[in-house]
Amino acid sequence: MLKISSIRSILESTLFVWIGLTIIFTLAGNSLILPDWLQVFGRSHPILLHFPIVLLLMGLLFFWIPGIDSKPEVREIGEISFLAGCNFAGITVIAGLILAQEEYTGELLNWHKWAGVIVFSGCVLLYFYRSIQAKAMRISSLLLAGGIIATGHWGAGLTHGEDFLLAPMKSDEVELIPLAEAEIFADVVQPILQAKCVSCHKEGKIKGELRMDHIEGLQKGGKSGPFVLAGDFEKSLLIQRINLPEDDKKHMPPKNKAQLTDEELLILSEWVTSGASFEQKLVTLPAKSELYQLASVKFEGKKIYSFDAADAEDIEALNTSFRSVQPLFPESPALDVSYFGISTFPPKSLSDLKSVKDQVVRFSLNKMPLAGVDLKFLKDFEHLEELHVNFTDLDAEQLKEISELKTLEILAL
Repeated sequence: MLKISSIRSILESTLFVWIGLTIIFTLAGNSLILPDWLQVFGRSHPILLHFPIVLLLMGLLFFWIPGIDSKPEVREIGEISFLAGCNFAGITVIAGLILAQEEYTGELLNWHKWAGVIVFSGCVLLYFYRSIQAKAMRISSLLLAGGIIATGHWGAGLTHGEDFLLAPMKSDEVELIPLAEAEIFADVVQPILQAKCVSCHKEGKIKGELRMDHIEGLQKGGKSGPFVLAGDFEKSLLIQRINLPEDDKKHMPPKNKAQLTDEELLILSEWVTSGASFEQKLVTLPAKSELYQLASVKFEGKKIYSFDAADAEDIEALNTSFRSVQPLFPESPALDVSYFGISTFPPKSLSDLKSVKDQVVRFSLNKMPLAGVDLKFLKDFEHLEELHVNFTDLDAEQLKEISELKTLEILAL
């Protein structure tokens, strides 16, 4: 069995390997041509990073134990933990530098990248100069802990968005825009892109060299072609990708993400057909155009409902990876329910909606496998006005049940 001294010697030796590799990857940058297996290692960066954070912070805590210099056994445990954390930090930094060569760019990436390198360097220096005065050691450990937290914060910004940490504290109020002032792109198209596309095409993470968090990036397009060409479906990257089969690797959004609804698909398609303008006002469209009909509902003609709103906690509990339950528009008690993800659709989950049966006004079950599903529960939805059941393999008996819904005004079948 290896002695502590042998483990320390091995870890100290391997530490210099990670230092050398970090220097190589940092200086070489994108000029290195990496084999596929090494790219797989790079993509393990988000998995690896949690372990060194725990080890490093645990090791730093040991340096704060009063009188630790008189407790060699305790100090040794802390030093070995910290040394192991340094090694894993080196491995994580190398994986991150490899991953950064793929499709991550921007200021946020630079902050995360260099903070990671600095934290790793600080760990190494702190370990080899651990015999410095206790006060200096503690100040250094605090600075290093702050660096670890900051690096993690910038990393979370890359994967979850820059406002991920403080998002729960921000107001959810939506500014209501008059129809006369509404713009097709800014007020109708862009909210769809923000909800379903921007997470993979933004500052710090630009897949396919397409940036979608500002208009200039959309106008520039990506490495596979222009984002949109007015009226041209074949050459518009947007239309190509959203209409691919969901299992296709190039389908957007990816199949593990929330998919575009039929209405959103239609809005994006009609936007391209109408000229794909980034500045055009909604009211300049012909009143009979499909895009105008779809989009104008957001700004005018909002029906006032007299029934009470559902409990906010009930609504929150109903939102899952396969189901969305949202107000029809801000401050409305009426609810819009949508199901998505054929493979994850559990028919039994339809009974969960009993808690909001008095508020559901719009219900979309498009593409859900409803063959054999009892639809009698729909009669409990006393205010159901709009039902979408396209491509759901309904039989005659199920259609009969739908035909008996007295409040239904719109049926998409």
